[in-house]
Amino acid sequence: MNAKLPKTKEPHYLERELYRKLQESSEIFDFLQKGSLDGLWYLDLEDTEQEWMSPEFKALFGYEDHEIQNTSHWWQDHIFPEDLEIALNNLKCHLEDPNHPYDQEVRYRHRDGSTVWVRCRGMAIRNKEGKPIRMLGSHIDLTPLKSIQEALRQKRAKHRHMLDNLPGAILRYRLGPTGEEALLFVSKGAERIWGFQKPLAKHETYRLWETIHPEDLEGFRTSIQRSAQDLSVWEQEWRSSIRGEIRWLSGYGVPHREEDGSIIWDTEVLDITDRKKAELSLQESEERFRLLFEHSQSGITYSRLIFDEDGKAQDAVFLAANKKSREWFGEDICGKTFSEVFREDEREGAFAEWLEIFASVGQKGQPFQVQRHLGASRRCYEILGYQSQPDHFATVYTDITEQRATEIALQNLRQLESLGTLAGGIAHDFNNMLTGFFGSLSLIQMELEPFHPARRLLQEAEQALERTQELTQQLLTFAKGGNPSRENLSLAQLIYDIATFDLTGSPVKLSFKADPALCDVLANKGQMQQVFSNLVLNARQAMPQGGMLSVSLQNIEAGMSGTEGLSEKRYVKAIVKDEGIGIPLQYIDRIFDPYFTTKPTGHGLGLAMVNSIIHKHGGKIEVSSVPDQGTVFTLYLPAAKEPDVVEKKPKNLEASQPVLMALLMDDDPTVRFTLKEMLKYLGYQVQTSRDGAEAVELYRQSLYKEHPISLVITDLTVPGGMGGMEATQRILQLDPEACCVASSGYAESQVMSEPQQFGFRAFLPKPYTMKHLQTLLRQLSCPPLSQTEQQGRAKVSDA
Repeated sequence: MNAKLPKTKEPHYLERELYRKLQESSEIFDFLQKGSLDGLWYLDLEDTEQEWMSPEFKALFGYEDHEIQNTSHWWQDHIFPEDLEIALNNLKCHLEDPNHPYDQEVRYRHRDGSTVWVRCRGMAIRNKEGKPIRMLGSHIDLTPLKSIQEALRQKRAKHRHMLDNLPGAILRYRLGPTGEEALLFVSKGAERIWGFQKPLAKHETYRLWETIHPEDLEGFRTSIQRSAQDLSVWEQEWRSSIRGEIRWLSGYGVPHREEDGSIIWDTEVLDITDRKKAELSLQESEERFRLLFEHSQSGITYSRLIFDEDGKAQDAVFLAANKKSREWFGEDICGKTFSEVFREDEREGAFAEWLEIFASVGQKGQPFQVQRHLGASRRCYEILGYQSQPDHFATVYTDITEQRATEIALQNLRQLESLGTLAGGIAHDFNNMLTGFFGSLSLIQMELEPFHPARRLLQEAEQALERTQELTQQLLTFAKGGNPSRENLSLAQLIYDIATFDLTGSPVKLSFKADPALCDVLANKGQMQQVFSNLVLNARQAMPQGGMLSVSLQNIEAGMSGTEGLSEKRYVKAIVKDEGIGIPLQYIDRIFDPYFTTKPTGHGLGLAMVNSIIHKHGGKIEVSSVPDQGTVFTLYLPAAKEPDVVEKKPKNLEASQPVLMALLMDDDPTVRFTLKEMLKYLGYQVQTSRDGAEAVELYRQSLYKEHPISLVITDLTVPGGMGGMEATQRILQLDPEACCVASSGYAESQVMSEPQQFGFRAFLPKPYTMKHLQTLLRQLSCPPLSQTEQQGRAKVSDA
């Protein structure tokens, strides 16, 4: 503040003038006294760019005297823009009116970037005519004062914010020497707790007393009196009626005595309703937890790790176990160590494996989820573990045996569906080839004399083809969409006949039991023979030294044990039990997998086929086995709802026609040729087509001819073209009385078993022989001609 100009610097003319005026004018001296001289400036109003600023003025903003030019634009560049407008407006008003003070608080930017608050005051120096010619002013540094004021403001705001936002209410309560009461302070929290529409006044303590529950009022007064007598801390819980409901409040206050004998409590009141409810809920929850824990259908245990001297987990001990876990482990395991319980596990290294898992969750808090077989029953459990506190963990055991069985069954079904897509295509093509073989052999035999030597060879060839056909039938069992045609079937007689036949010549004995009123099942006879023949032969192979094969059949209703996941109301339950070598545990879940077998020979399709057939009949199959004790297969098949109804013959069928016209549609040229020759032999004139569109056009054209087509045989599946289903619908639109027959090498269930629903008169499965074709024509009331007539027609056709 006492810095002097260098001797070599010439004083500013305004500085020299100010010194002179200071000697001449006491008014200027008085201003300087009031301005404190923190920073002085002197402005030439006749040349406003000229302004002198004292070294103290410049030091206020962090600059040396020689670092700032004495010009007005400097301070205008460094004052805050919004404050510059205020300063210039006040300067204008002061120059126009001497009574308007030039006095304001403004902000400048310090050299270091900080803000400097100053009080800027000034006075105009006027000439004899009263015109202002100079402006004298001073700056007083207000920055320290502003910092203190801001800190105080923030502190007050913070304290008020804290008081207003405390979870409860803050009250200063005064009890006078003669018992008068007053509220010296009440925070906004009181409005939140009591819900008052307007703040509590000093004398309105009665509004608080009125809310206290009548049963708690006496205890509340007594607690205040006790605290007042010995100046002890006041603590009390009570109920209050607030906004039409009963809520729990808690108060805590520290008393002190005033000189006049009054006692003042600085008190905090909290709404503890939620806490009280939580305490009650906790009590109820603990009781519910105890009931749930003890009666849960999952096994639950609570355990603690045991460590050796080096701090390594060496064992664990069961601290608690519910009823279900005790049942599963077969004993009360509380107090027992894991080494005592899990060392009984048959798997090698089982205890070390369990200890590693549980040590990880107990020490690191890493939850785990595994699936294991436990106990002698070898049932499968999902085991969940999680840390409850350091070195402690809880475990939940859930029996998922049935769930796993369902998952495995679904997996097997998906595999079978995938295999079925391939098997169906192979069987279809194979059946087309067999159709050519069967048809050709039939035609050859009909051309031979009854005792021709070649007939025996041809019959042997037919038998060989029939065995080949059985293989394609097995492939069709897997085919996608290959649900079987069904009929009411006596399962007892069928199984008994199969078992006695397949066990002939073996040391295995048969025990057979069936309910006297056993229901029929709705099933395909051929496939049921495959199912039970497979099971009987497997049992025979499992008992090479002999034993007992037990078969039992009984009726069961939906909802009974074992029918879970089934949708029909009644079922026939078949149990096939042997006393053989059993199935090893590691293979039990795979026996229904396609191609899985433990036999040195065999394709592994036997049980996979059984599984597929049963599921496609709307039933299910289960297996259980104990090594060296035997295996039990349990099957559930839907019971028949009503006896078979013999279908009526289709109406409007002509018994015969003078000229028999047939239309054959098949994409396979071999099938077309063979079937055409067979129909010609039976007296038909035959037209052929490769797809449905061509067949529809041929039928349409025949309607305008003398001898229209009377028989249509269509292949259901035509790759890349119109199949028999669509072609038949279009033909029926042309002629509703058309006699259409479906033919296929696939096993389309609905068309096979109920062709009439799709507009067909019958279904002709591939492969077929002349005998099959003749039987079909009889069923359609279109009997083939006699042998003499057939030969005659054939000659006419050839001509």
